[in-house]
Amino acid sequence: GSSTGVRANDKVLADGNMYIGYISEVYDDTSKVVLYSSPGEKVKVFIGNDNVEKEAVGQGGGNFVANMPRESGIKEGDPIVIPSISTNVFGIVEKIEFKESDSFENVLFKSPVNISELKWVEVALSNKK
Repeated sequence: GSSTGVRANDKVLADGNMYIGYISEVYDDTSKVVLYSSPGEKVKVFIGNDNVEKEAVGQGGGNFVANMPRESGIKEGDPIVIPSISTNVFGIVEKIEFKESDSFENVLFKSPVNISELKWVEVALSNKK
């Protein structure tokens, strides 16, 4: 909570290096986290080895979708990272869905973190005063 320096929008990590969400509300001794994979949550990501920047949308249960042009060259197994100083894996492309008549495809991926198995998380405190 605020008594330990936590602020709204501070990033939340699992296993010390995997982003899973952000602080949405702060109280004296507790805080509320919104998971990036929550339905409708949007997060900027880099997809594939060429680091194509896109917005991924949470689907719930650790799942995400990003809409990409079909000629983007993204394939199953490509890494997904969140733009930051470190290049920690945020997900791996699991499936690509498209219709032959569409010029876009849906890139489906999942967080490597099983949220229901977490006991602890880490909050990356911002330096804002």
